[in-house]
Amino acid sequence: MLPLFLIGVLSVFTQTFLLREVFLVFSGNELSTGLLLSSWMLWIGAGVSFSRRHGNLALYSILYLLFFPIALFFTYSVKTLFHIGSGEIAGVPVILFTSFVILSPLFFILGCIFGRGMKEWEEGESIRGFIRPYMMDSIGDLTGGLLFSYVTLMFIPPSIRPIVSCGLAIWIGILFLKRRIYYLLFILLVPLYFAFGFSFHHGIKRNLPHGKHSKIYDTLYGRYVFLEEKGMVSLYLNGVLSFTYPNRFIDEHVHIPFMFVKKNNPEILSLGLPAPGEAEELVKEGSLTIVQPDKNLPFKSMYPEKVRWVYSDPMRFILRSEQRYDVVFLNTGMPVSLESARFFTRTSAKRISGLITGNGILIVRIPSSENYIEGVIKEIGDVTVSTFRTFFGYHYIIPGETAMVLFSMAPLNPDESRIDGVREKMRVAYLTPYYLRWLIEGERHSYAQERITGSVPSTMQKPVIFYLFTKYWAEKYSPIFYKFLSVFSRIKPYVFFLILLVPLFFK
Repeated sequence: MLPLFLIGVLSVFTQTFLLREVFLVFSGNELSTGLLLSSWMLWIGAGVSFSRRHGNLALYSILYLLFFPIALFFTYSVKTLFHIGSGEIAGVPVILFTSFVILSPLFFILGCIFGRGMKEWEEGESIRGFIRPYMMDSIGDLTGGLLFSYVTLMFIPPSIRPIVSCGLAIWIGILFLKRRIYYLLFILLVPLYFAFGFSFHHGIKRNLPHGKHSKIYDTLYGRYVFLEEKGMVSLYLNGVLSFTYPNRFIDEHVHIPFMFVKKNNPEILSLGLPAPGEAEELVKEGSLTIVQPDKNLPFKSMYPEKVRWVYSDPMRFILRSEQRYDVVFLNTGMPVSLESARFFTRTSAKRISGLITGNGILIVRIPSSENYIEGVIKEIGDVTVSTFRTFFGYHYIIPGETAMVLFSMAPLNPDESRIDGVREKMRVAYLTPYYLRWLIEGERHSYAQERITGSVPSTMQKPVIFYLFTKYWAEKYSPIFYKFLSVFSRIKPYVFFLILLVPLFFK
């Protein structure tokens, strides 16, 4: 029964490992996870069916050792194969290719290991009971998940984690061969150690070809890759460019919302992680608190010493905090997944409104356009405004390729004295009074304010903003998937219910 237990451990350990790696490589959301699991179920089933008639556990264990490093190398390098630029999000066709082509041999082999294990149990004469093998496999599944989540992920570097599953595969093969001499097969872990290390580091390096490859940090909350070039540091979080430091022109824009703040030295809250340059500018304005969950943040030294850190999930902090803030920045990222989309809902808006003082301001950043707001960009703006205006009576749009939308429970009007004195007081290089007036009070602001008027709010039960960002992502990176979504969105919900009834007519 031990081989069946180990098969369960191997199966879920490999699945969990690959789910995390695909999520990090493709900056994934629930869509990439769903595609990977669909491929997993398809090829596991094919492997089980095939192995009932062919092969043995030892053969399939060796094949697992052979295909695992190859599959990982091509998974890490797939962006290069499809000529996807540094920090660019991969489209659905690339994720489909990875899930159903690159990883399919590995999934098929895992199905063969499970199917053959069950077959050899059935052929055993000394073991009885139909439920026992499935119970052992299920216990192994549970153990594999716990092993990865609470041991491997926390204490073992990412390039070495696959060695654990390869050791399990060798152990399964040895138990089938039933001879101690075959314990020498564990020597294969030595070349596999170098193979996985090469796949990990070389694959990530190929995806980010520009600049000097610096350091890779893997924590419970994500993978940080630093690149250095010409005195500037770029951080890629889960494969997507998070910030470049220093970038003063972009960083200084965080001063713009303070043109609407009446209070001196305000209490500032960042829900999520701002860029280090933005933090340096914010501490000039007042007292800054940053809320983010990662206690092992590898680049914390890049931030000013005056920052107060709170290590917590931002949503949990919103629920528990009793302090009130004058300015709140929503830096939890664009709602490209359901996890991040929860901050763009009416529930979140209501909770954040409880954190803000009567004349306080909430700043939400969304993709926009300098002078043409149409299609998905307009829909995203409309839904964002509708969602937060439910609890904030006023909004003010600062236009740009990434627009700042200011929300408040009091009227929003720029303070002329702050605009005139920002350059001297805050020691900024790019925010001149002329530029600020052109940005805040000019025609571009009027155009954005007129175009983005509101539509339906996004809620926890119906996260419209997540769907719109999926469309926005597809429009930029996957035209075919965008067309599919456009057609899919026109189908009425009751049609899917009727489709589910179709099998009843074909008994």
